[in-house]
Amino acid sequence: MFYYQIALRQVQDAYTWESTEVLNLGDRVEVRFRNRKKIGIVVGVSTDKPNFKTAPVLSLIQANFLNETSLKLAQYLSKTHFTALSKVLTLMVPESFWSKPDPVKKETYWQLDEDLTIDILSHPTQKKYFEFLENNNHEVWSNEIPDAFKNTHKTFVKKTFLKAGRSRVSIEHSLKLDLANSDSNHALTSQQDGALKLILGCQSGSLLWGVTGSGKTEVYKQFFKALQKEDPDAQFLLPEIALTPQLITAFNHLFPSEVAVWHSNLTANEKVQVWARIQSGAIKVLIGTRSAALVPMPNLKAMILDEEHEWTFKNEFNPRFWTHEVIEFLSKALKIPYVYGSATPKLRTYHLVQTKALNLVELPERVHKTAMPKITLIDLKQEAKRGNFSPVSAALQEAITEVLASGKQVVLFLNKRGYAGSAMCRYCGDAFGCDNCDMSLKLHRSGSNSLLICHVCGAMKRFPKCCPSCHKTEFTFKGWGTQQLENQLKELFPQTPLFRADKDNITGRYDFENMLKYFKNTPQSILLGTQMIAKGLDFADVALVGIVLADVGLHLPDHHAEERVYQLLEQVSGRAGRRHTQGQILVQSFQTDLPLFEFLQRHNTKGFMQQKYEEHVQLKLPPLSQVSKIIIVDHNKANAFAMCKSLYMALEKNLEELALDKVIEATWAPAFFPKLHNKYSFYVFLKSEDQAVLANFMQNYDWPKEVKIDVSPVSLI
Repeated sequence: MFYYQIALRQVQDAYTWESTEVLNLGDRVEVRFRNRKKIGIVVGVSTDKPNFKTAPVLSLIQANFLNETSLKLAQYLSKTHFTALSKVLTLMVPESFWSKPDPVKKETYWQLDEDLTIDILSHPTQKKYFEFLENNNHEVWSNEIPDAFKNTHKTFVKKTFLKAGRSRVSIEHSLKLDLANSDSNHALTSQQDGALKLILGCQSGSLLWGVTGSGKTEVYKQFFKALQKEDPDAQFLLPEIALTPQLITAFNHLFPSEVAVWHSNLTANEKVQVWARIQSGAIKVLIGTRSAALVPMPNLKAMILDEEHEWTFKNEFNPRFWTHEVIEFLSKALKIPYVYGSATPKLRTYHLVQTKALNLVELPERVHKTAMPKITLIDLKQEAKRGNFSPVSAALQEAITEVLASGKQVVLFLNKRGYAGSAMCRYCGDAFGCDNCDMSLKLHRSGSNSLLICHVCGAMKRFPKCCPSCHKTEFTFKGWGTQQLENQLKELFPQTPLFRADKDNITGRYDFENMLKYFKNTPQSILLGTQMIAKGLDFADVALVGIVLADVGLHLPDHHAEERVYQLLEQVSGRAGRRHTQGQILVQSFQTDLPLFEFLQRHNTKGFMQQKYEEHVQLKLPPLSQVSKIIIVDHNKANAFAMCKSLYMALEKNLEELALDKVIEATWAPAFFPKLHNKYSFYVFLKSEDQAVLANFMQNYDWPKEVKIDVSPVSLI
């Protein structure tokens, strides 16, 4: 008798069942759990009889459903991020596999009977279908049958004129792609060729540090192509769903019918079909966002993480992992190379290069030999002294006018949606705040309607006609949003086509993709938007990028604040002048004297990274140390505070008893936004220069069930 630990969806722990049949780790099986049939995955095996009664495994549904490496990865993430193993597995395996024995849709291969001749057929449609099949070598896949012959096909099958052959997983595309017009592959420049050789010569990790427009994507394509001798699988990971259509199109010529996409916008059926096609070996290149890193690939040989600096590569819900962790784990387990690509690497990645843990490969020049964009700073304090309090400075207005007159396009970036950041009564000073969060409500306008919206919990209120406190009707609005910017641009450039890309305007599944197509094909137009337009987009005719307010996020009390802002601004500036003409960047700020802007003007990313790195070395901040965040949340503020204080004191005592109080530092603080979603949050922080010691302590500590643990948080606030 064998005893198997089996993970079930939405069940915290793995329970034990018995079977006389030999099962393997990763097998998908059916069991009875609480008087209901459930589908689970075998995650443990033993021949020792447990000291409790066990029920039998009902049946084996699919052997070797999950490969050994993926199961080890799930166990690693479960252990290091204090998450149930079943929770990690549900991120790896589409939901339908947990509820249906065979949710995969398949296509049948039909072959025409060799003895059938057209003379036997009397109906004209049957003869036409026969001719169609003759022109297709007497065969057809079920999904390729023309609609006009669907009924005739059923007749042929019924009369055994057609016989079913093999089957394959049905293809379900989630994106409307014009694959016929994909860009052809370009010959590598000498710099690109040199970078490719360095990457191919490295059997571990490489950082492809290339300026914006340096042609990193072409290097990635040729890297995958060079591996094809081994018939490998490869993953290409990006930070945004919006970037996947461009990459699918770019890779289609090299790997026809072997490229698939994976991201959170796929339907449940699409996920099942893509997952099954990957396991069957039909897909060789998987392009996707963070979640794609967890999709098992049978013959994975290489992974690329493009725009690796992006903070969206962190999963903000359990398990709170970084995509970098997954890639590094798989690289070590499978002994495969991986590439991080960026024009503005993360400080952690810079640290790995400094410590020789990552191979550095550089692309310092743009592929079209165009000079890096010229960056001009505009001091908004001086603009205000001249009486201009609008989002568009005089210099920016003049530059837009000149660029449009030359037939080129403009991109304007403002990382604030809505109309204004806050509203308050001009007389009594009362402001409009969210009842559920410690946040001001943002003003949104649509035609004659005005709404106050919380950007955290989504709460909405109609904008009042008068102040609820003093009943006056005059209000002051602070901060700019994309709606206010759009209104001003319509007044300044009434004849110019204008596209706005933010979460308010981009709501449908294909809205952003369609908008980018329209913008690309509309000369002398303006695209304005939030950070969704900041990265990866390649437009030949964009000559000017205006950063309307560069100060957003600069002064948050977080050690990564300046790093994030610099990365975003440098990425946005890279959207201009990507072909044959030097681009122009206008950066509007109230603090143009900050060192960050001096580095930005000179495109001196290395200088900026080195300065920040030295600061972090001096202050012993990550990545030179590890800081973990324990989150305490409760509807009652006093309860949350009491739990935080109690946990902090217990940790201090435990660290002292273990003589770790000099190695691991504990502290606590209220959240920067203490109340969100009608709940109060307090944090306990653990910091250590020895990551292994901290990890060991945390994994052996008896944490209260109420807390959430973020081992390596994006932010401390």
